Amino acid sequence: MSKKYQDIDQKIQILKQRNLLFTDEEDAKYRINEFGYYEIISDNSDPFMIDEKYIEGTRFFDIYALFCFGGEIRDHIQKSSIFFEKLLRQAVLKAWCEEYGNHQSKYLDKKNFRFPRTGPQPLNNLVSKFAKVSFADDDPILNKARVENNNVAPWILVKFLDFGNIISWYELLKPELKTKVMKHLLDDKTFNNLNSKSGKDLFTHMLKLIKKFRNRSAHGGQVYTYMPTLPNGKPFIKYNQYFHSKFGITKEKYDEGYGQTGIWTILALLKLIKYPEPYLILSHLLNGGFKEYLQKVDTMRHYINTKTFYIDTEIQNEQTHLNI
Repeated sequence: MSKKYQDIDQKIQILKQRNLLFTDEEDAKYRINEFGYYEIISDNSDPFMIDEKYIEGTRFFDIYALFCFGGEIRDHIQKSSIFFEKLLRQAVLKAWCEEYGNHQSKYLDKKNFRFPRTGPQPLNNLVSKFAKVSFADDDPILNKARVENNNVAPWILVKFLDFGNIISWYELLKPELKTKVMKHLLDDKTFNNLNSKSGKDLFTHMLKLIKKFRNRSAHGGQVYTYMPTLPNGKPFIKYNQYFHSKFGITKEKYDEGYGQTGIWTILALLKLIKYPEPYLILSHLLNGGFKEYLQKVDTMRHYINTKTFYIDTEIQNEQTHLNI
């Protein structure tokens, strides 16, 4: 049975009965009406509650401040993932062109891809997308390439692919080209340690986990405690000796939940990339403003440490800085 609709005054009274404090009730009503009860209260109350009651001294402003931080985190995830996408698409493009050159006939030929173990559908979908761009999409850039060269070169094609398309392209590359993509993106030490089957699995799942967070952020979902799993319920990131030990995560700590998924795992994964910008964009907030917020709000700090398996990604000193 669905819950009965309650107006804003009724909701405020229920929140008071659960020990939430209001220093300016009219301002609280305005903010709830403006942004939504679910988005502010339902999405952000857990860190401040025990047995369905708010911890003594919890104010509406504490929850609203967390709601605002959540929006900032989503913005930074978007910025970071967009930067990462640009790096990934160029790495895939370079690996492809080095092997197959610049003609569209190569990326329209399924023989030049790895046949997926799950069946032909992923490859069919990808090549169909490539064909749509090459022959059907009505865009001035594409039309010019068709008229002048009778060819939509790969570096034009990539401009019309989304993040999911680029990840699919990477996944369907033949093994030697996937290795080239990893070598282009990862720092040399990391590449040497991850140039193995388990390392390649880690890299593939890193791409998928970043995409998960990017999609959730784009749709306004709460991300600071988001802990997605694979469709079979298993962790996104399998235990990897090199990656996890880099952040002080033993196998025992991994089995507890550390380094399996979540925003802190995303941040740690981005630290493996040779280009610092995606990591620094997200770290700017998580290791800056959000960490400062956690120090001020004890209940939130305890919640993050125990519920989201916080990883300190600043174990090693950063030498590179980025103005955001």
